[in-house]
Amino acid sequence: MRAKYKFLRRLSRESHKYNFHQFSIYLRIYIFLLLSLVQILSFLYFHLGFSRNVNSNMRVNLHWTMPSRSDYYFQILRDRPDLSRYLFALTFVRTPIQNPWFMFGNSDSDAGRRLFCFPYGGAGAGAFRSWKGATVGDWQLCLVVPPGREGRFREARYEAITPLVDSLAEAILPFLDRPFAFFGHSVGALTAFELARNLRRNGLQMPDHLFVSGRASPQVPLRVTNYHLRTGGDLVAALEAISRGSDRPAPDPAIVAAMEPLLRSDFAITETYAYRNEGPFDQPVTAFGARNDPTVGIDEIAAWQVQTTGAFALHLFDDGGHFFIDHYGQAIVDCIAAEWKSP
Repeated sequence: MRAKYKFLRRLSRESHKYNFHQFSIYLRIYIFLLLSLVQILSFLYFHLGFSRNVNSNMRVNLHWTMPSRSDYYFQILRDRPDLSRYLFALTFVRTPIQNPWFMFGNSDSDAGRRLFCFPYGGAGAGAFRSWKGATVGDWQLCLVVPPGREGRFREARYEAITPLVDSLAEAILPFLDRPFAFFGHSVGALTAFELARNLRRNGLQMPDHLFVSGRASPQVPLRVTNYHLRTGGDLVAALEAISRGSDRPAPDPAIVAAMEPLLRSDFAITETYAYRNEGPFDQPVTAFGARNDPTVGIDEIAAWQVQTTGAFALHLFDDGGHFFIDHYGQAIVDCIAAEWKSP
């Protein structure tokens, strides 16, 4: 460390003796050596198992990702896989070690139940970054990371609900060894719903409770079904409309352009969905929504009640827009803890 600062002081003191070209060469060499060291440390940290994160106090303790920014840089990597961008992207995402589909929160050995959380479109585990620090009781948060984003950015994306759910059903089986429930927001609510149906059709263990958020009940037609066909400025306008009522900044056109394939794929999952009547669940269903969500009405969220013969509850927040889960993480967790009753 001392040698590094000594080198920088010398470089600054003597830079006037060299022309700009020589100075830039020295600076590039130094940056290259520094980034090479970071790359080696990153490899050891991410790939040799040193990133396991456990918190015995049963509080969420994940390396929370920034979906928009991380996915933006991952898209850049596909076209410009140079060292600096590669290392910069690694600072945002931690690669799952045991199973690429899930990122786990608190200690597995202490958790009596599991809550699987399914993200909204364009996101992965980072959709629940606002839940960081939320007290979750005696259950473990299992955050679902679909292909095409975060640590799975090189994998092919899904554009239809059926193959996505089929793959999820296979991946989730080893983790159904204890009571569990599903929580999904927006397209994640649809994914959780269809995954529960898949488990029922195959005679497998069912979730104790289905928690859905920010989406109309599956039998209700969507208000808009062409977002997956939009590109460029039209897609930016669509995202602006979805974000209305939340505190999120206006979408950056450059970031949207980089994430366009991922966003359109996730839009296609929900907009090309065809509902099939298979009968309601016996398990209880709880729905969450915001009164100022521009994408779905209160009646459309309340329509989830027809999907269960058991108990149904509806919780509405006054603000937050479509992304109200960013603001009400602890409140949602508290509702889940109060209503989730394992048999």
